[in-house]
Amino acid sequence: MSLLGCATQEPTFVSQPDVEHKLSRIVVGQTHKNEVEAVLGVAKPKEQTFWVYNIADTATEYQNIRSPIMEGAIPPLPTTVITNTRVLATFHFDSAGIVKAMETARYFSVPYINEYRYRTKGAPDKILESVAKLGESAGFKVTALQKNAGTFTLEDAGSKARMAVSLADEFLQITSTNPHDRMSNEYRAYTKREVAFTERLAYAEWAQ
Repeated sequence: MSLLGCATQEPTFVSQPDVEHKLSRIVVGQTHKNEVEAVLGVAKPKEQTFWVYNIADTATEYQNIRSPIMEGAIPPLPTTVITNTRVLATFHFDSAGIVKAMETARYFSVPYINEYRYRTKGAPDKILESVAKLGESAGFKVTALQKNAGTFTLEDAGSKARMAVSLADEFLQITSTNPHDRMSNEYRAYTKREVAFTERLAYAEWAQ
């Protein structure tokens, strides 16, 4: 597996099983940022409470260095470049450095499965109501609502794309399934609504 910024002389290709294994070792509400870094390496960007990982296939390109004094004397230098993003992972940390939110967008193959996990606080029914309203404001339809089980579905009108929402033991999990080709208008339209919805989750009043 190759992470953004790691130099290599040979093309590298990200293995989906390897990525899934690494991500499975990170648990919301338990894993410290030091452990995240041990598993995935250095994040870019890396802020105190917000880290981003662009996990991608890479290739090597050679960059010419221009020098007015030593023209032609400096050989091209190898530079690692991204050829295809496979996973975009973001992490939010609390003041103690523990993961409080984890978002992973995957780009391996159809259907594209993205996951969002958040530690929550407050009454479960109020949290579910808040999430449902955020989904509706992003253009989704709430279906299969089961308050006792803490689950419901957000459906994308006119397509088979949907999100499964579940809340248990103070942890909210949302699994998004996008069955459209990445080059299609349907994929882009659904992704736009998904982003509009999920961008507000990590900063909701019920998020710890």
